Amino acid sequence: MGGIAIGADAPDGLTTPFEGKNNAVVWDIRIVQTMRRTGIGTILFRHGVEWARTLKYARLKLETTSANLPMFYFCVKQGCELVAIHKYGYETVEPHEAMLIWYYTL
Repeated sequence: MGGIAIGADAPDGLTTPFEGKNNAVVWDIRIVQTMRRTGIGTILFRHGVEWARTLKYARLKLETTSANLPMFYFCVKQGCELVAIHKYGYETVEPHEAMLIWYYTL
């Protein structure tokens, strides 16, 4: 069906207002194509929020590309705040896509 991977944030050289300040980061969230738009992503995200709260993190950080519109809308739906856009964040891999950094405050 799907899964989420969350861990401790590590500074990556692309600074945001809260970089390195008690963040957990969603490294990956994936849902099987046939199960998307069923609420599984929201359930996984909420479990991730509770996990991060239990460990006393201040916020969850998410990163996505500007080309990933489903993830953009997912972040908005979950109540995440778009805090940074790095126009050249993927220039060596996807030069026409920007990196979007989101925070969910716990």
